[in-house]
Amino acid sequence: MMESVSLADVTISNIHLPLKWCRIDHNKYKTDCWKYQVFCLIRSGIQVLDSSELTKVDLLTDNILLNDTFVLKNLSPDFTIDIEFYYAQSEDAVKQKKNKKGEQTDTASPVFAIAATASLSLAHCNIWSQKQSLKSGSAGLPAHITAPTSLPELPPLPVLNFYRAEIDVTPHFTLKPSKEGFLDVQQMSQGMPHWAKCWCSLQGMYLKAWKQPEDQFVSEPVLVIEINEHIMLDHVPRSSVQRPNTIHVSYCKSPYADHYLSTDTKEDRILWEIGLNTRQPGVLGLYGNL
Repeated sequence: MMESVSLADVTISNIHLPLKWCRIDHNKYKTDCWKYQVFCLIRSGIQVLDSSELTKVDLLTDNILLNDTFVLKNLSPDFTIDIEFYYAQSEDAVKQKKNKKGEQTDTASPVFAIAATASLSLAHCNIWSQKQSLKSGSAGLPAHITAPTSLPELPPLPVLNFYRAEIDVTPHFTLKPSKEGFLDVQQMSQGMPHWAKCWCSLQGMYLKAWKQPEDQFVSEPVLVIEINEHIMLDHVPRSSVQRPNTIHVSYCKSPYADHYLSTDTKEDRILWEIGLNTRQPGVLGLYGNL
C-alpha cells in the first residue's frame, strides 16, 4: 500500500556567510566607519521571509551567522528558493557622521544594497553544512530585485562565492500507512533481549508497533521508532542471529537505541526495507520522484 506525497515544508537554518576583507578597497573610501548591518531575505513563489534582526558586521567579522530558522510551507518537488543578502551602513556609523559645524546630522532610513544571491532546489536539500554557490553583486541578479548593488559611502560587503546552511525537507505524508503487518521485534527486558510479535505500521516518519492490529485504534503503541537523518539499516547475516530475515535499525548518533526487526520471508523483509528507506529524510523518494 503506497501513499502519494506532492508537497513538503523546507526548513533553512544556521546560515553562514563567510567574508574576506581587503584593506586596500576600504582605504579608497577614506572613512573609518566600516560598519555594516546585514539581513537575509528568502522567497519562494508568494512566500517571502526575512531575518528577524539586522546583523552588525565590521572588519573583525569573518563569518556572518544568521540564527533564524526559515520554514517555507507546501512546496512542490520542482520548487526554487531564492536567498538574498542585503547590507547597509550600520545605524551606529550613520550617527557618527557630523556636518561641517561638527553637529550631528539628521539621517534618513538606511539604503540597503544587494550583496549576494543564491538559488536552491530539491537537489541541495537534507545536507548539513555543505557549501552552496553564491553570486555576488549584480551577477545573475533576479529580475525582481531593484536594490542597488553598491553604496557610495561603503565598500561592497566582501562575500565569498559560497555560503553554508542546514537545509531540510519534510514531505507531507498522508495518514494512510505505506506498509503494515506483523513483525518480530526484539526488545530489552530486564537487561535481556527477547522477541515479541507485533503489528507494525509505517506512519509518517515513524514505525509504530502494537500487540494486535485492533490495538492501534484504542491504545498507544508499545514501540515507536523514529526514522530520521541518523538512521542506518542493515540486513543481519544468519551467522549473527538465528532468524534469517532480520533488519538491524541503528543510529549514527545517540541517544537512540538499536532495534532488530524480523520477517517470516525474504520477500517481506525486502518490502519493509524499501518502506523504511523511502522514509529517510535524506532519500525523499516519494517526494522527489513524483
